[in-house]
Amino acid sequence: MKSVERIDTRALTPQTFASRYCSGEGQPVVLTGAFKGLPTCSPEWLVDLLPDAPFPARLYGKDHFRQAKSTWTTYADTLQLTPSTYAQMLADRSAHDQNVYMAQVPVRDTALADIIRPYVDVMGGHTGLKAAIDLNLWWGPGGHTEPLHFDSGDGTLVQLHGKKRAVLFPPSQSKNLYPFPIRRKGIAPWFSQVYIENPDFKRFPNLATALPERMEVTLAPGEVLFIPANWWHENSSLSDDYSCSINRFWKVSQLSRLFTNRITPAIYGLSMIALAIAGKKYRPPAANETS
Repeated sequence: MKSVERIDTRALTPQTFASRYCSGEGQPVVLTGAFKGLPTCSPEWLVDLLPDAPFPARLYGKDHFRQAKSTWTTYADTLQLTPSTYAQMLADRSAHDQNVYMAQVPVRDTALADIIRPYVDVMGGHTGLKAAIDLNLWWGPGGHTEPLHFDSGDGTLVQLHGKKRAVLFPPSQSKNLYPFPIRRKGIAPWFSQVYIENPDFKRFPNLATALPERMEVTLAPGEVLFIPANWWHENSSLSDDYSCSINRFWKVSQLSRLFTNRITPAIYGLSMIALAIAGKKYRPPAANETS
């Protein structure tokens, strides 16, 4: 298993970051030092800083990830929950039992974003990254895993509470990770059909070729994982209570890097055809909305 480098964000310049981590297919890296002084992320803190209004949450159900992915008809069902309701679900562990995850929640116009955004912007200044979208909240039960997928923009995952393990594979391994077919309804092709912790080599024999390229890292609170565009990744909460993270997607400066994954050109091509039929102008996505 290959390790992920750690580097103090304050030791970086945009030039060194671009040459080390944003050239070719890119390279994941853990950034440290940028989030010192950030308050402890407790459920009470989040509830105080978020509006008392419904936010989207994903309902997976207790057996969703015990099934073969080939049986999935949808990635997850969607609920609308207020932060206070969700905090109570974490406290009584009903969120754990039913695998309910407040995932990829836009928080751009909240007091939470006002506190965290300056830290993220400072990090962006050291790395030279330019924001594509604003901040998203990932708040979920301990033990939850977001399964293997890739995003079409450069991403940073900021761990606020609990530890989170990330497993990564380079874009060059896409074929060996068995993406869902583009023609498959209900599940997007940026998701993998395999369970990397329970590999089925009979059905997915090429997975054996990908596994030696696996990278793994455990994030502690205050650490940031840079995930280059098109890198496959699977994130798991190692906490018993809950995990809290913030992510942002960034513009890919070298356009050639958008096509390091063999699936991406097909996705863009289909998008352009669909939008041309609809008479709309094509704009490449900054990142997948369901990752």
